[in-house]
Amino acid sequence: PLEFRFGWLGAVCLLAGVGLGTASLVLGLQGWGVEGVWLYLLGSSILFLMGVQLIVSWLVVRVLGELNARNFGSG
Repeated sequence: PLEFRFGWLGAVCLLAGVGLGTASLVLGLQGWGVEGVWLYLLGSSILFLMGVQLIVSWLVVRVLGELNARNFGSG
């Protein structure tokens, strides 16, 4: 199932968001105005938050799976 891949997909999105944010910072320090990098900053924040959400969802799936296994394993 796809939900077992949420962990590494989230990590990739999170790292891509951080990378895009760093690139935006570098461009800003080189003299680009905020009107030139706003779309990169928006994409960076979306990727970062999507990565966090995927990682949290992966953790929830793992915890619920473990609780389910404990519940049916003891009965």
